[in-house]
Amino acid sequence: MSLDLLPDSCLINIFSCVNSIHDISRCLRVCSRWNRLMRKLMPKVKYLIRENCDFQGSRVARFMDIVFYCRPRDLVKLRIMDILPNLKIIDMTGVRRNRLSKHEIETLKKTQSLKGLIYRIGLFDFNVAKFCPNLRYLSTEYLSPADTFALSKIGLTQLFVGDCFMSSLFSPTLVRLHISDCNFGTYNGPDLKNLKILEISAFIWSKDTPYNGFSLINRCPALESVFMKITGNFTFSQGDIVTNFNIRDFILESFDCEWDLIKKILVRYPNIKHLAIRENVKIDDSCVFEIIDLLPNLVLLDLRESPQLTKQSAAYIRRYNRIHNTCIKFYYKNDVQIICDWKTLSYRPRRIVQGIDFMKHCFLQTFEQLPHFMNSKDD
Repeated sequence: MSLDLLPDSCLINIFSCVNSIHDISRCLRVCSRWNRLMRKLMPKVKYLIRENCDFQGSRVARFMDIVFYCRPRDLVKLRIMDILPNLKIIDMTGVRRNRLSKHEIETLKKTQSLKGLIYRIGLFDFNVAKFCPNLRYLSTEYLSPADTFALSKIGLTQLFVGDCFMSSLFSPTLVRLHISDCNFGTYNGPDLKNLKILEISAFIWSKDTPYNGFSLINRCPALESVFMKITGNFTFSQGDIVTNFNIRDFILESFDCEWDLIKKILVRYPNIKHLAIRENVKIDDSCVFEIIDLLPNLVLLDLRESPQLTKQSAAYIRRYNRIHNTCIKFYYKNDVQIICDWKTLSYRPRRIVQGIDFMKHCFLQTFEQLPHFMNSKDD
């Protein structure tokens, strides 16, 4: 049976499964009918992603309104913006240069709907921000203090940066901030009054070096979710941490952080409901007893891969739940039951996710697996 004999509705269902920009471009050139039907679908596409980065399979791609491309030069060669008029986010991962070409900047310049850019190219080209007036999400490799100061004028709501200085001035409009490698210094910028989610990692080179991450956390009064990763031997005093009653989700990745330091953190964030301290060699059963006493609102405790924990901790929490009529879920060792118990939490890493929901998209991930963007459901 010839495809020409199929009704428009059938062809549209077939075309909706096409998720490669190369295949879309070919379909547009077949005939005027295919061109017309394909162009009906193209305004629905919001995300242009490098192939093999994420979102495997047409079913997921169709649900997420995603189209893939192979090579960076395809952005210009295939006249992407003429094909996809309503793009919201472009992933430029893999461009092997320090700067975008004039053609690529011109391409971005024509995309008035663009609000998110995964720009893993090296030094950030501020022409991009200049030519994308609606840019709200940015993921980039490195920002100097001067760069972050310039970006603070744009009105970003999400910033995912690989490397920057703690002393940088961040935009007060930020709702989510991710820093993969935070260099030395203390934060002395304005309060980040809108920041709800902070993900921060630091590598401590020298033994007993003071950890300055709290200088940033302390300036985020509305903060609700924190993901901290600290590698190396560090120290801080309890006076370095300001009490925050809004923090309800807290994750710490630190292989050998001493319990005394962890306790200083938990004391300052007493309303934590969801706590994860994974792969820590210092935590033992006695620490679990103290955690339960410190955090009266706790409902989820994830201490998986902590080798010193035993069945005694699990038995204690079961007994505590029975006596106090609570329902604290506790996971240790290599417990995959957490995936079954918390079906709303995603355990598969994605570069772009739908909805600004830290628990759903981040709690079961490692720091390296965190999404670049949490796209608002309204977009």
